[in-house]
Amino acid sequence: MGKCGQFESVLGQLRILNAVDAENQQVHPDFSMLCNVALGDESGQGPLNRVIVQGDHVAVAVMHAIPSIEVVVQELAGRIASITGVSGADAESPSTVFVFAPGTIAPGKIGWLTENHPDIRFAIHDPGNEADQPLLAIGCEANPLAINRDLFDADVVLVLTSQDGHDGEVESCGLYPALGSEAGQLHFEKQKSGKRSEDCRTVERCLGANFVIAVTAGPGGIPDGVFAGIGNAVHEAVRTRVRESWTTNAERDFDLIVVTIESPSGLGEWDGFRAALRIACQHAGEHAPIVVICDIDHPPPDHVAHDFGLAMNDDDHASSVATRDVRESVGQRPVYLASGLDQQTVEDLGFGYLENSSELGRLIKRLPNCGLIRDAHKCFSLTGSGSVGGQEPRPARR
Repeated sequence: MGKCGQFESVLGQLRILNAVDAENQQVHPDFSMLCNVALGDESGQGPLNRVIVQGDHVAVAVMHAIPSIEVVVQELAGRIASITGVSGADAESPSTVFVFAPGTIAPGKIGWLTENHPDIRFAIHDPGNEADQPLLAIGCEANPLAINRDLFDADVVLVLTSQDGHDGEVESCGLYPALGSEAGQLHFEKQKSGKRSEDCRTVERCLGANFVIAVTAGPGGIPDGVFAGIGNAVHEAVRTRVRESWTTNAERDFDLIVVTIESPSGLGEWDGFRAALRIACQHAGEHAPIVVICDIDHPPPDHVAHDFGLAMNDDDHASSVATRDVRESVGQRPVYLASGLDQQTVEDLGFGYLENSSELGRLIKRLPNCGLIRDAHKCFSLTGSGSVGGQEPRPARR
């Protein structure tokens, strides 16, 4: 059980400020319908029918951790099989393979998927296995662009990705270098951004990998949207949906704000902490305490500023501005931290130490107007003069 689980009984007493109530959310009740709209149904009129034909061997490149991957695989694989007319049970080898980029799925879950979908092959890409990465093209600076063999051999490559919160944007397929070789990844790190982009586009063009399926998720990692297609239309639809799910409401001046950091993100842990703190400051009253609940179990590095600039580099102007903004926003508000850190470390960082849910419960009883923001590190900031979606802030009462 994570740190947030230890506080769950008390958190249930607070007013949730997320646009979506993660605690009461389930997989979208019409998730299959969302897939029908995005991918097409049995009538054969959907977008997938324009990129896959009967008899095709299909590879699905999974580029991010997909929420409720079991449900997504079932929906997607069924539609692919209905178009190709070939299931793994009928062929000598599976006609559909899901290739996961490293770090996007736990090995144990691969076993579960294989057991429950014997007609599909599932594999985690291994950059170190050069024998399984044929040369696809020659990129910038005569760089050999090797790629995963399953993608190389497939008739059609689909890209499956996801986004929750402002944790990066689904701007490109991103196949390369994640599904390339170790040598290619090392070379990629040394390249300038323009040449990186050119090599990425070369790989996607050679594979014909321009059809993207994006699953969006709200707080709690619950899938709430499916978008599919080619080009910027998909990216725009994803951005709109994510902002709807992850912009907190416009209520301010709470007597106490509690924020949690529960699900992983592309941010470093202390960067996530800073992001969560900034969101909390937008909803807390001028002197209102802020409580951060997370699983951080190590102090920030020595070269990182102690107080509210926790993941900022001093030589980065943009970061310095962000650091100053956080410090100014926190102002006179006391900050309490419930985490995996010991009391001495927490207090050395300038925070109050919160040991258990009883202490938080006593704090809540003293303050009449308390709010909760789950996974605040992924939420979008309030903009303008405090209005969100054209709504003016209104007094909040629990």
